[in-house]
Parts: sequence; C-alpha cells; structure tokens
Amino acid sequence: MNLGDLLKDIDERTEEVGLAIDADSLLYLSAYTYRNKWDIELAYFEFAGRVKTIERECYKKALHLKDTVLCFTAKTNFRYELYPSYKAHRSSTDEEQNLLKQRVVELKKLVYDRAKAMCKASNIVEADDLVIMYANKGYLVSAIDKDVVNQCPTDCFNFKKYEWNEGLNEEEIKKNILIQSIMGDSSDGFNFVNGYGKVKATKFIDDLLAGRYSMDEYINLFATPEDCLLSNRLCNMHQYKDNKLTLVTMQDIFDMVSPF
Repeated sequence: MNLGDLLKDIDERTEEVGLAIDADSLLYLSAYTYRNKWDIELAYFEFAGRVKTIERECYKKALHLKDTVLCFTAKTNFRYELYPSYKAHRSSTDEEQNLLKQRVVELKKLVYDRAKAMCKASNIVEADDLVIMYANKGYLVSAIDKDVVNQCPTDCFNFKKYEWNEGLNEEEIKKNILIQSIMGDSSDGFNFVNGYGKVKATKFIDDLLAGRYSMDEYINLFATPEDCLLSNRLCNMHQYKDNKLTLVTMQDIFDMVSPF
C-alpha cells in the first residue's frame, strides 16, 4: 500500500466511535478454552486478549475508540416474564456442561472485579438488547449471534469468523424481525408457527411486504393474535432505549409493514 492509498483509507474512517461487545459469548469461549485444565487467570487473560483483538480490529473503522462497553446478561429479563418457557430447554444434567457454566460464572465475577467500569448488565434485558441499544447510538458492535447481526444498524464484527458485517437499514431490520417472528428461535425455545423454516418464512414476508399477503394472513399464521404479538416481542431487540423498556404493540407491527 502506497502513501496515497493509506491516506485515503484514513480519510474514510470515522473520527471517533464507541464499541459494544456481546461479552456473554466471549466469556463462554474463554472458559471453554481452558475447560480441561481450568485456570481462571489464564481464562481471564484469554478474555482480555480477545477484547483487545476486537478493539484493534475496530481501528479499521474509526480513528479513535471513545469507550468499550462489555454487555452481559443477568439472571433474569423481561422475556422470562413474558414466556416462562423461554430457554427452559437449556437446563442440563450433563456434569461437564454444568461445570463449564459454573466456570463461566466465576470468570464473569473476575471480569467485573477487574473491569467494572467497562461492564454493563441489566435485569430487564439481555446482552443482545444492550448491544443493539448502543448500536442505535452509533456504536460499533462485536457479536457472533445471528440475531444481533440481523438487527444491527451499525457495522458488526463477528469475532468467531473474524469478519465484518455491514450495518442494516431500518427496512432490512424490520423485515428480519418479521421473518424471525415466524421462524421462532430453537436456541431460545420458542416457535409459534409450524412448518416454516428460513426460506419459507422469507418468501412469506417478501410477499407480505409486496402486498401479495395481508396483515390478517400474517397474523393467522399464529394460533392467536396474542401469539403473534408475543413472538414479535421475544424477537425484537429494539425495545430497550435509553435504559427504558417499551414493548412493541400490534400497532407497531402493522406500522412495520405499512411503510413498504
């Protein structure tokens, strides 16, 4: 790269930006690395090293990082109140898996002790919601969850695949939420519409947004309108803004479709 190319690259970068990281996944990956020979100090330095790697990667997008926020999930959040079966299938009797979970908790406490100023958690929402809240403020994001990538308005760095995903516009995000509402989420333990995978759900929403299906036909995919609303509330990560939760309404769902 010559000097001209370097200056051009610098000119295209944002002057200053914040970074929000889905730290839950980083905790798990760092603890998993030392699962067979547990050493919490080594796991901590694995975690810290991954954070530094992500920060360095962000300098491809910005000249300066004003701050880095580590977003964590607490023991409870609004989704458990809306749907008591949320993630219930994740409970395990496997000793190795439960031991790994314990070590993740130990590591999380250590991270909080040593980097408390960087840590953010809430008993109202999950880490994914927090990350998206910061993305809506213009922060870069780092996460591996496809649901975050599919709803992120700013560039998102996948630290597992080591690649950037471009931020989505409002129409793309709304479309992805509607698709997810039909598909449900097997990893989170909810699905209110049978027989719809990604391809079929995407085709339906494309037809809905093009006017070939009506909102009534979309709602009728679910057993009840209440299930339709519940699925949208479970899927949508844009309901937490300025540390306040505002759940979507049926009118909001209609509005997601009507502008197209």
